[in-house]
Amino acid sequence: MWWACKHSVGAGHVRPAASRRRSVMGKLRAHIECAPTDYVSDKGRKLHAGRPPPTKNVGADSISARARLRQGKLPRAHIECAPTESFDKTQQRGVRLKKHLFRIIAVLSAAVLLAGCAASRLRLGAAAAGGVYNAFGTAMAAQNSTIEVKQTAGSAANLRLLAGGYLQLAVAQSDMAQDAYDGSGVFAHESTERSFSAVAALYEEAVQVVVRADSGITTLEELQGCTLSVGEEESGTEQNAWQVLAACGLNNRLVHTVNLNYTDAAARLADGTIDAMFVTAGLHADALEQLAETCAIRLLSVDGGVGARLLAAYPAYRACVIPAGTYAGQGEDVWTVSVQALLLASNALSDETVQRLTARYFDSVDAVAAAVPVPLVTDPAVAAAQSVIPYHTGAAAYYTAQGITPAGPETGASPEQEAAA
Repeated sequence: MWWACKHSVGAGHVRPAASRRRSVMGKLRAHIECAPTDYVSDKGRKLHAGRPPPTKNVGADSISARARLRQGKLPRAHIECAPTESFDKTQQRGVRLKKHLFRIIAVLSAAVLLAGCAASRLRLGAAAAGGVYNAFGTAMAAQNSTIEVKQTAGSAANLRLLAGGYLQLAVAQSDMAQDAYDGSGVFAHESTERSFSAVAALYEEAVQVVVRADSGITTLEELQGCTLSVGEEESGTEQNAWQVLAACGLNNRLVHTVNLNYTDAAARLADGTIDAMFVTAGLHADALEQLAETCAIRLLSVDGGVGARLLAAYPAYRACVIPAGTYAGQGEDVWTVSVQALLLASNALSDETVQRLTARYFDSVDAVAAAVPVPLVTDPAVAAAQSVIPYHTGAAAYYTAQGITPAGPETGASPEQEAAA
């Protein structure tokens, strides 16, 4: 790199050319500080153009010397320049690189710390705020600080997020959990098979079919030609609704269906926009209790031949009763089918982690039950009685230590567990 002069070169009397060159060179060595200017080739041609960096106290003589240097009138090979007080470009790049490296190290250190914190947390998938799943998750997290509740769209979303590794724990309907575990139904073309296992059965979710009391509809078959809410799209309720309709010979050509959440469906049923609504939830569902206070309702039975076909076709279903008085104006028991809400754990979790989680859950299950608006299973023997998917080996270790043999798809529940359930 060639250098441009920063201080003036004094003008002298006329001397021979060689003497003048020696004089100029001596002054350059003794008094001149230099700043970088354009890069030049060996023959003085610019390799690239560019304005020289700003310099201070550049006199006419120094400019003249620089011009003479470029014209080849000063011997480049013998010019030596003292370093300037400012950093040259290489030094400046080095300083910037060091600062950049320090920033990267700081960011990576923070990321490692956050990853360590995140690794100790267990994300639990629940449904939207206001639902039983969310109430359960919030209550469980209040008793276990390692749990972080995540709001989701419900069972199907929870199962996909659990299989995908975003969630470590989830609540889901047993029938949908079975489909996801087996890779069937709505999960037939997804990678959810055998990526999770059960921790505990939580409570019963009844399939509830509701019409207005003044509608004149008293049986499922009389829904032909009606407009029905079958729950939100890809929800457990939607799946149950279509299974019930198919079991009584109704399809989408014989009924008109809409996808509504429970609150909107109750409002449409009250104003007569729809004729019936399906709800798969624990008894005393908030939406139905509020509807029954403002509009007389009737629950349709899912029993007889329809119930028998459902129980034969879908192992996750169980017969259940909605006791008289569950909702305002309900004067008699209503038989239907139900599924179970299950607490699930990713198979990526270690046995020790899940065993500790299960033990901690049952140590505080009474406090959790007090915060949930449905009858929660508090007996470990009943919680170990579901048989649609296997139990996580960590959860099974907890039950075994309590003298309980957990059920499973191959063994089923014991007579004692069936009786307790």
